[in-house]
Amino acid sequence: MIVYEDEEDRLREARAAKALGEAWHYDLLRLPRFSLVDYIAVRNEEVRALVEIKTRTTAHDYYPTYMLASKKVDSLIDTANILKVEALIAILFTDGLWWTDAHEMSRSPIRISGRHDRPDDDGAIEDTYHMSYELLRRINGF
Repeated sequence: MIVYEDEEDRLREARAAKALGEAWHYDLLRLPRFSLVDYIAVRNEEVRALVEIKTRTTAHDYYPTYMLASKKVDSLIDTANILKVEALIAILFTDGLWWTDAHEMSRSPIRISGRHDRPDDDGAIEDTYHMSYELLRRINGF
């Protein structure tokens, strides 16, 4: 498996997680690398949500839609359903921190797309949900 995430990406993700925890009044606990989910959100010692955090180097509306691998979204939802908790996706763009419910994203159109600049990566092109930016909610103050 090819991993493109670097230390700067992990620092940006941690910064986003801190802001989300403060905004949502959760403690966000990072799960080990390569887990199905990035974070669990805990309040009063109870898991309340599973959170996937993505970081991007563009503004939130740079592309016509926001895309994310369908297998990532579907596994987040499936795991959250088993645990009976929320499934949330947060994205740190250059113009702020935004989030949506994974169930909302799963109702978006699926297309085969991805990174065409990575010809040696078999996983670069895959089924992806393409969600309208209208479904994103901004975290104020970030």
